[in-house]
Amino acid sequence: MYQPAEDSYLILKHIKDYAKGTTLEIGTGSGILANEASKYSKTTATDIDTKSLNYCNSKYKNITFIKSNLFNNITEKYNLIIFNPPYLPLHPTEKSKELSSKNIIQDFLKQAKNHLKPKGKILLLFSSFSNINIKNFPNYKFKLIDKQHIFFEDLYLYLLTKTLNTK
Repeated sequence: MYQPAEDSYLILKHIKDYAKGTTLEIGTGSGILANEASKYSKTTATDIDTKSLNYCNSKYKNITFIKSNLFNNITEKYNLIIFNPPYLPLHPTEKSKELSSKNIIQDFLKQAKNHLKPKGKILLLFSSFSNINIKNFPNYKFKLIDKQHIFFEDLYLYLLTKTLNTK
């Protein structure tokens, strides 16, 4: 289970500004982001890790937890989607992990637009390790809302909205 760290807390401090109506967190880990969102909206959270989901189900009673790889088991649309994707390679030379993380973010962005309500928003964290070019995703408008430098990386929190021509 992913334990909260600087990236989680960077997102956490912005949730109250955007969690209204319904919220979905993808990859909830410890559940702290979903818990914060549940203070302001009806919240659903997913993870692929059964241990994380069992932990969260026992700790948080006002959140719906679903086992899902990204949006595979999600049918609803949401006002806000939160995603703190995996991005750190286990070793600096481990390219396959970096490519895998890049693919997860790309897959998320391809699918997320289908799960947003009109005027829905996404809070998405990128790391300087993410190696994603946001210009490759013309279906979204990206707005940098916060950033933080920690030790060996930079963290960037973006607010995404669908562009007008996106269905």
